[in-house]
Amino acid sequence: MLYALGDPVSFVLLLASTVLALTLHGWLTSLVAARSDPTLARSGRLRPDPRRHLNAYGMLGALVGGVGWSTAVARPTHRRKGALIAIALTGGLVLIALGMGLLLTLHLTSQVSTDGAAVTALLRNGTAGGSLGQRALLVSGVVFLSSGVLSLLPLPPLAGSRLLFGLAPRTRGWQQAEDQLDERNFGVLALLVLALLASGLLYAILNAFVSPLARLATGG
Repeated sequence: MLYALGDPVSFVLLLASTVLALTLHGWLTSLVAARSDPTLARSGRLRPDPRRHLNAYGMLGALVGGVGWSTAVARPTHRRKGALIAIALTGGLVLIALGMGLLLTLHLTSQVSTDGAAVTALLRNGTAGGSLGQRALLVSGVVFLSSGVLSLLPLPPLAGSRLLFGLAPRTRGWQQAEDQLDERNFGVLALLVLALLASGLLYAILNAFVSPLARLATGG
């Protein structure tokens, strides 16, 4: 996102889309998780307040790597598969659906198709062409899609890790892995390394999933 500082309009669009996407993801995840964790209501996370759902590491990842993550919710102590799946997937799938809808709207109104090159260029360079409306739809669509896909990766503190470790056998090896990645923030460190030092790998991972979805939405 910082690459777009030379283009203030693109930077504002990227920042606003990221804040909106991550707030929505954290809020939806909290609403689902609140069914098994009443403390979320007392923490204020059941309100769509960016201050409750954004965190410094996730925003740093977005500023440097182009895509970030929201504050995680605790994995429920029980092992009901339905609850685990809903908590892990709801926010990400909603963002993906909204992102595809925004890109479809762009395609229907402006005949603009989005392919992998466009997604990579936007995440790498932070610039988008076209009218203000077209740029807003493209930026928000790509940011929503990318944020949704990233959230589903099975790496703490992302929501996908809650499903991985929640459904994994409760063996000593799995428990040690969860402790190292989650409790000791090694997962956060790995994400920041991807964003700061290996952004090419991060873009490759995202494009493997984001580009086909973008093409599906726009016929690119």
